Amino acid sequence: MRSGSSLLALSFGLLASACGSSGGGPDGYPDPAFVYRATGQVATAADESFRYEKPRLYRTTAELGDLDVRALAAVDGGVYAGTASGLFRYDSGNDRFERISLPGGDGAVVDIASTPMSDGRIVVGLADRVILLASGSGSESIALSEVRAVASDGSRVFAGTTTGLFRLEGGAFVAAPEAAGQSVRDVAVDAAGDVWLATGTGLARLSAGSLSMITASSGKLPDDDVRALAAPPEGGMLAGCATGLARVGGGADRVMTAGIGQLPTADVRAVAAAPGLWAVGHDIGASVLDPDRTHLDYYQSLRWIPAQTVTAVALEENRRWIATTAGVSRIDLVPTTLAERAARFEAENDYHWRLDFVSCDDALADPWEPHGARAHWDHDNDGLWTQMQIAAWSYAAAASGNRSFCEPARRAMRAMMDEIDLPAVSFEAAGKTRGFVARSFVRDDEGEVYTSKAGSDRWVRVENFRGEGHDYYWKNDTSSDEITGHFFGYPLYFDLCASDQAEREEVAEHAAALARYIVQGGFVLLDLDGARTTFGYWDPDTLTSALDGLEKCQETHPVDVCIASRYGAGWLNGMQILGVLLSTWHMTGDTFFYDAYEELITRYRYAELVDFSDNVWNVTQRFTANHSDHELALLAYHTLIRYEPNDERRERWIRSLRSMLEWEAPERNPLWHAILAGFVTEGYDLAGALQTLREWPEDWRAWMIDNSHRKDYTKDSSPDRFGDPQFTTVPPYDEISFLKWNGNPYRVRDGGDGREIQAPWPWLLPYWIMRYHEVIH
Repeated sequence: MRSGSSLLALSFGLLASACGSSGGGPDGYPDPAFVYRATGQVATAADESFRYEKPRLYRTTAELGDLDVRALAAVDGGVYAGTASGLFRYDSGNDRFERISLPGGDGAVVDIASTPMSDGRIVVGLADRVILLASGSGSESIALSEVRAVASDGSRVFAGTTTGLFRLEGGAFVAAPEAAGQSVRDVAVDAAGDVWLATGTGLARLSAGSLSMITASSGKLPDDDVRALAAPPEGGMLAGCATGLARVGGGADRVMTAGIGQLPTADVRAVAAAPGLWAVGHDIGASVLDPDRTHLDYYQSLRWIPAQTVTAVALEENRRWIATTAGVSRIDLVPTTLAERAARFEAENDYHWRLDFVSCDDALADPWEPHGARAHWDHDNDGLWTQMQIAAWSYAAAASGNRSFCEPARRAMRAMMDEIDLPAVSFEAAGKTRGFVARSFVRDDEGEVYTSKAGSDRWVRVENFRGEGHDYYWKNDTSSDEITGHFFGYPLYFDLCASDQAEREEVAEHAAALARYIVQGGFVLLDLDGARTTFGYWDPDTLTSALDGLEKCQETHPVDVCIASRYGAGWLNGMQILGVLLSTWHMTGDTFFYDAYEELITRYRYAELVDFSDNVWNVTQRFTANHSDHELALLAYHTLIRYEPNDERRERWIRSLRSMLEWEAPERNPLWHAILAGFVTEGYDLAGALQTLREWPEDWRAWMIDNSHRKDYTKDSSPDRFGDPQFTTVPPYDEISFLKWNGNPYRVRDGGDGREIQAPWPWLLPYWIMRYHEVIH
């Protein structure tokens, strides 16, 4: 091969130079103990209280006796749900809805007035009567045919029917002649006392004995198919229509349809209004927004509501109620801080242990029991994900001064070292060098997780490992992903958590064994069969092959190697291996690793690889953007910059990182900007990072969230690299499916049935990095 002689010489040269120094700064070398950390960051923020949305779904008949909810109202301190079979009131003490017996017998409730009568009675509409419901005695049932809606302003009661509007007078309903013949769908009374009617031909307003009709032709409605009404306390009327929403008659008229900067979707079925806040029920989901539409929350999927079709909405202070065809959701706005959220998320880690790995996700036996029985299994990236949580714990210990964070980190680090020690048994038995790292491993007490590996060429068995009485399988074909993760977590644990010199030496020895194995293998990761793993390559011949252009590269290399090197692999893998070598030099002081690093820079032009450009297609091109590579790149940047002792080179790496993040800015990714904030004094997006940390849902289950119907985000003309549709901007993180930072936040549709539940390190890691660097304090 073209690379054979140069790589062989490089390997022999490095072997000859290894001197195993563990001290500080051998002659001609920088101090291996050096760690770079920026101070005096300009943008910082106090951990101020914010309100997060906490959903509670009433989706079983034990919680709500009839789940087919047709009406909902928050009235005078109580919340009432009208269903196909009757009326229920929310009992906060027992956290369930209790059935209320109705005068004249139960029946399908069509509407509940949001304002009680002056004597406190609640107005409830059934198809054949209107009930004035008292808390004790004094309820009345008044016959009326084809009732579709009811309303009250305290002193008056109205009912809308298929034939017109009726007023309660002297214990009976009397037709309002002004509205005769109107097929009324909803009725409401505004702050001025005017009565408004929703009809299929427009919005009717009864004022001072005169009926006027407002239609879409006036520009005040999105269309004439008016379905639902609510009276804002500020005046006027809120009208929900087939294609949008309108505020009419309050001096600040406006029309909102589905679109950018407007509603997520149309097909409005229900509306509610409170001071400065509107709720809108759609055929798919519910929106809660302020009248100026400066902020909008959109609720859909089983993360938030029991069914997609919303039938009614209601608002209380710091609480939103959403009724659906399969139950009711209560969404509380709960004050919290990021520190309090971190404590809650940290408690979730207890459920995610598999052996000593922090499993990235598990399978719940019942998706509605998030702390119930669950199944664990192995993952190809068990090492990567666990090292990211180790890093989070290490940063947490240093930021908080609480060494107890190091206890779970130490447990997880045991698994990371076993990922080297287990393959070592097999390699040494075959007469090969120790240092290969497994993707994962399983143990003989894990049932099918273990037995299913028998006979697979991807799994290698080790009997009675360390004489402890357990057999294991370890997984081969380890990728560069795992290497990046290990050299992110190992040095951080070494710096921030290792308890004494003996533990630091043990950690350093394992990291060094892996790094040395890669270097001595010619900068590739050689598997037990002697072949390079699929993605385990960092060699100069491959990575630098296209530094001088594709045409020259293709004179000596296959086109696929040239394209990969030119358009992203050279950049990513180049910075990975430089960070591997520098961090191992930091942990060991062994000049073998610094010499290897220096030769890659000076002889093989690896610094040029790290420079970011538009040619990094796995970042810059929407149809090839690989979000897993983005995550790996940020971890690699972190390791390389943190341990780079040369000021000029470090500034070069930081420039590259900044250039990459210009492409990533719309994502508001807190991990990206937490890492950047550790190395610069300004230029990181703290506001965006905080927004994401606060938006993040506290439900880690993978519910299917399909945003393909949304009109408030633009679909990209280019699908993602899997051929799936994606948006051009990222919705709020609580309105997309959960993801690790290797996922695509622009994706239109993702998720599952809620059984898969994610570990919380994607949130904890950026939070604790920002705490450590005091940009959050």
